[in-house]
Amino acid sequence: MSRIAYILEVLLIGVFLLISGPAAADDDVLAVGKGFEVSQSFVRNMGNFFEQHGLHTSSEELLEGAVRMKLFAIDAKEQGLVDDIPQGSSEQDFKDLMRIQNLYLKNELKKLPVEDGVVQSYYRSYPRRFVQKVHNQAENPENATAEKQKKTTIPDPPWTDEDLMPLDDALKNKIEAIVLQAQQKRISKRLFKKLEKKYDVEYVTK
Repeated sequence: MSRIAYILEVLLIGVFLLISGPAAADDDVLAVGKGFEVSQSFVRNMGNFFEQHGLHTSSEELLEGAVRMKLFAIDAKEQGLVDDIPQGSSEQDFKDLMRIQNLYLKNELKKLPVEDGVVQSYYRSYPRRFVQKVHNQAENPENATAEKQKKTTIPDPPWTDEDLMPLDDALKNKIEAIVLQAQQKRISKRLFKKLEKKYDVEYVTK
């Protein structure tokens, strides 16, 4: 190889490294697991997506949120809840990942039993939510419009069992959903820890 050709090759390599250097830094891997990885650019783009929707969070929370989003999507696909999961980091990708995450959580919540005692306790603790409305006749029905002839009101406390909606299966299912929804954040965290082990997640420290 001539001296001139050697110099040109060195210059070309230098230009390539100069161009590719920032891109490689943008894609530093921050977390890996079975079948997925989370890059710095993915986390940054997710942060931009959240900020566009008025949500601001720390870099640590963003990384955890990105890993959680990936894990929930992968497990959702494994369970057959979705056919495909987004591989990019566009705004639409994040919208789809959030939709899958909500679908996954909803499906997992359905699997969790709520003891009958918890349902009964909720029913008794919040009677106002289950008081049956009654219809009261207008004081002067002759002068009242058809809509005002019957006025729907809630009876004054204290309430008896007769005042409450019957605790049938439909109402029990509704209460179970309310109880699980109230615990969704805690349940989501527990699922996340479980999936971290299942997919051998490792965080890369720089």
